Amino acid sequence: MFVSSISLSGHADIGNNTLKNNTLNNNKISVVCMGDSITYGFCGNGTSYPSILQSRLSGAVIHNAGECGDQTYEMLARFDRDVISHHPDFVIIMGGINDLLLGQPEQVIEDDLAAMCKNSIQNGITPVLCSITPMTYVPRNLKIKTNNLNKWILSYSNVQGYKVIDFNSVLGDGHDNLRQEYDSGDGCHPNAAGYVAMGNSIDINLFKH
Repeated sequence: MFVSSISLSGHADIGNNTLKNNTLNNNKISVVCMGDSITYGFCGNGTSYPSILQSRLSGAVIHNAGECGDQTYEMLARFDRDVISHHPDFVIIMGGINDLLLGQPEQVIEDDLAAMCKNSIQNGITPVLCSITPMTYVPRNLKIKTNNLNKWILSYSNVQGYKVIDFNSVLGDGHDNLRQEYDSGDGCHPNAAGYVAMGNSIDINLFKH
């Protein structure tokens, strides 16, 4: 289902902390997007949500640390290398789909996500958690587990005071499926339009200093 990582960066000096045409101009912001194939942009034909975010955060540096096939324990294992080493201002964390598909307990996923957030805070990085995206061609019990994990992500973020992005609501059809117009064909990975929707849904005020 999955592949490796890419890096995106931009250095245009367009201004500081001003909103214009849905774009935040800030040449000092650095963001790492940590995740699996959906962060990487698999099935997006070169489009990913980090690349869309890059176009909206003019002058920022954005690293796409999406690794196809990763479970959250693998994300945690490479967190120092792929996040801390870049010394970013923010890290966007999305993971858990592969864990659920492979039968990992929800508690294990939650502990891994919490550990990444704590590691971020300890290193002066602001964590931004994301709900995981819906899957169409999976058993009902897996959709229930997806919903449970997303409820935990939103609740945990609220309790801890972390920023959160609700990608599930952006891509979901209201019936726990990936919206047809955003489906690459496998019921799991978004197509290019889906990644554009994800990138455009992010409140760029999250990245104001």
